[in-house]
Amino acid sequence: MARLNDGIKFTGSIGNLSAYTMHGSNKVILRSKGGASRDKIKKSPAFEYTRRLNAEFGGSSSCGKAIRNAMFPLLGLADYNFSGSLVSLIKKIQCADKENPVGTRDIYLSKNRELLDGFSLNLENDFDSVVKPPFQYSFCREDAKVNIIIPSLVPGIHLKNPFNQPFFNILVCLGMVSDMKYSASSKQYLPVHLYGDSTYIHYSTGWQVVSEPFSGQAIELKFPGNRILDENDTLILSAGIDFGDLNVERQIVSKKYTGCAKIRKTC
Repeated sequence: MARLNDGIKFTGSIGNLSAYTMHGSNKVILRSKGGASRDKIKKSPAFEYTRRLNAEFGGSSSCGKAIRNAMFPLLGLADYNFSGSLVSLIKKIQCADKENPVGTRDIYLSKNRELLDGFSLNLENDFDSVVKPPFQYSFCREDAKVNIIIPSLVPGIHLKNPFNQPFFNILVCLGMVSDMKYSASSKQYLPVHLYGDSTYIHYSTGWQVVSEPFSGQAIELKFPGNRILDENDTLILSAGIDFGDLNVERQIVSKKYTGCAKIRKTC
């Protein structure tokens, strides 16, 4: 991948080159067209190892999607497409499997979950630089829950407002992600456990005035029912802050790209 220097900017195609931009970067990205055909990659013996790597990439991508779903309410607070960074991290977890050959290595997130701790959805404003006091939390895997204390905030001391918006809203989310294993019968990566639609629960403080002190809140996030976890399940606690302003109807609405979030802790 190449990037154009300042002074030479265009998007589109010229000959064998494609130029495009992406959110989170002020550079124009260059990529060459062509390469081996899809059919050749799929069938040629020369691309056997490539096919194995592609299979594993599919698995790490599926795991990345599961993690994103586990913190779905916070995705809009990202200021860049963090999927590539997340998949790269998951790939390291996949490579830690020394029992299976390349192309079928399992993704034991549960054995390496600490690698996700502190993963940020932002490049410009990290959550900890905006909300400075640390959150307190305690997990209970037996009950699939977490208790959280959102700290009190004094504007200008504990709370930074880099976006110059008059309102803020703090969100916390508890998600659940399963390890993924390669299925020889279906030739794809599948989660050890299926959770249906219930992969996260979340809480919002509601809109607060940036210029006024926030008293803090103690909350509990617990998955409904008698959810029983085993060694293949990972709980993901993430937190974010959203900023907003009044619209023409005098309602508080979130302002795009004026927030930040990160994975606080896994268990």
